[in-house]
Amino acid sequence: MTSPSRPHPTAEGRFGKTPFAHVLLYIRERALSGTLSVDGPAGGPLAGEHFFVFEQGALAQSWLATGLDKLGDVLVESKHMPAAARKDADVLLQSTQQLAGEVFVEMGLCDERAIIEALVEQNHRRALHIFSLGNATYRFYQDIDLLQSFGRERYSIDVLSIVWRGVSASPPHASIDQVLTRVGDSPISLKPNAQLDAFSFGDDVQPLLDVLRLGPATVRDLQSFSKDPEHARVLAYVLLTSKQAEADLTGRGSVTPPPPARSSTPSPTPTQSTGGASPSLPPPLPTAHAAQPTPAARPAPPPPAVGMVDPKALEADVLFRQMDEQTYYEMLGLAKTASSDDIRASFVKLAAKWHPDRAPTPVAKEAFQRVFSMINEAHQTLSDDTMRTRYNRIASDGGGTPAAQRKVNAMLEAATLAQKADIHLKRRDFVEAEKLAREAVALHREDPSVLTVLGAVLLERGAPELVDEAIATITEAVTLSEKNDRAQTLLAQAYKRKGDAAKALVHFKLALEANPKNIDAAREVRLADIRARGGGDAAKKDEPAKGGSEKPTTAGGLFSKLFKR
Repeated sequence: MTSPSRPHPTAEGRFGKTPFAHVLLYIRERALSGTLSVDGPAGGPLAGEHFFVFEQGALAQSWLATGLDKLGDVLVESKHMPAAARKDADVLLQSTQQLAGEVFVEMGLCDERAIIEALVEQNHRRALHIFSLGNATYRFYQDIDLLQSFGRERYSIDVLSIVWRGVSASPPHASIDQVLTRVGDSPISLKPNAQLDAFSFGDDVQPLLDVLRLGPATVRDLQSFSKDPEHARVLAYVLLTSKQAEADLTGRGSVTPPPPARSSTPSPTPTQSTGGASPSLPPPLPTAHAAQPTPAARPAPPPPAVGMVDPKALEADVLFRQMDEQTYYEMLGLAKTASSDDIRASFVKLAAKWHPDRAPTPVAKEAFQRVFSMINEAHQTLSDDTMRTRYNRIASDGGGTPAAQRKVNAMLEAATLAQKADIHLKRRDFVEAEKLAREAVALHREDPSVLTVLGAVLLERGAPELVDEAIATITEAVTLSEKNDRAQTLLAQAYKRKGDAAKALVHFKLALEANPKNIDAAREVRLADIRARGGGDAAKKDEPAKGGSEKPTTAGGLFSKLFKR
């Protein structure tokens, strides 16, 4: 991409002084719009100048000089498009001026929603590459869009998830040490309006967040509840620099940072920002409290009370959450081959620790009761030979944990609700059918048959907005199960109702491939063949009467601005 002429940057610097994560958070906090330019090192895998456009603090568009993470690559890796079909599309792209997203949709390789999801993931991936550049130079052009002529639809992304993924993969150790040295052993607390969902944290972080949800905790506290102490440091750093958490620095004693789990290496000397008069983007402050010295005439406030969070209640709550993903053997700390004596001995030992009567406070007693109930259930199941045999069979099939059992129960309940919805649909009781179908989808959206039932109900109701929702819902079912001939037929009928005969035919053919006995699909494919041979009149005789005169839609429109690559 040829870089257009541009004015002097509003700010510039190097990531060695201001890490990429801090630059992103600065832009987000101030809701800035503009373009961030990053210079990749010559000769490296990210050589060249890369561009990231922001709108009101959110990442809206990206472009890498190296051409990494093309739209087709993202679609294939996310299983929205088969790799073999991608090759055919590449051949077509070489001989057409159409945009990649438009070509993929017209070929029936994926739907519009898959394109949108891929574009969002594409922006994530491109931004994540920059975290590995270390001391690269950056420039920010406020209120200037350097990718304006590089047209495509834009989908804004909150940078918090990018920051978490990037910092976790490439921690800026010098910056982490600096921030956590300032915090020391001061308690950290989540802000009331903390946007934790925006980070897309994984399950491994949830126990640490639970600790903070219960009340203020130090970084050392977080490390004690983490299998990876360095991971806890990174989490604290991200929450503080993004201002989703704050540290109470008033009256702290020690400023010694919690020990890093990594090997100690000399911190690199920060490189000064380039460009002379242009200001560098300052890193966001890690706390909301001023770190001013306490005046001598004013007595220092007492240190935080030890009982701010009941440590035993906290320990029990974290353990209970971990148990949700554990088998009964894991809860008791046993192997699957454990003997009856081993099971009893382990239960007695754990019960002595977690029995509610051993809890030091009323708050802890409630937490102890939850843990003890799980231990007791595990003991009762494994100490009975018949129950243990049945449980082993369930565990060998991928179950055996409370979380897995809830999922199984949800699947069974969803299937039952979907069957009831189908019965009401046949009775043309659409209101009850839709209610039951939506409840089924809410319980287990991963079941294509459940999605198909909801799609059938929405399509039968016929309102234009419901037809659009039906297409999205049935497309989701087809993505989960391409051989679902009922879903393929319904999707074809929905496109036919929208006036898109080409897409309708594609899905009628897919339905027929999945089930050669599908009468509706066979009839529609036969009619299409007759029309193709010039038998329009004969086809019209067989075609049922259709009210309305909806205009056909095309695959353009939404994709008229998509990336070529």
